[in-house]
Amino acid sequence: VETLLRTIIGQQVSVAAARSMWTKMTDRFGVPVDLDAVLAADDAELRAAGLSRQKAGYTRSLAGLVRAGELDLAQLPEDDEAAIAELTKIKGIGRW
Repeated sequence: VETLLRTIIGQQVSVAAARSMWTKMTDRFGVPVDLDAVLAADDAELRAAGLSRQKAGYTRSLAGLVRAGELDLAQLPEDDEAAIAELTKIKGIGRW
């Protein structure tokens, strides 16, 4: 989950900006990031953690899928295409 969160946060920003955003995120939501707290956070809290509205939505998508049991990262299919299909359920994650 952490790797995907960092990927979402780091999209289309400089390395320095991504590092700053990640630090704010972990300062606010812990290490590892508390997905329940992310889901409970309002837009202002996620904004204070450095996330844009779009990145907040992507972060909530990932947290929600993991918490609902719809995405089990430890059990991704071995087949590349099947794994990609699972990962692209997450808003903000796609083929690059």
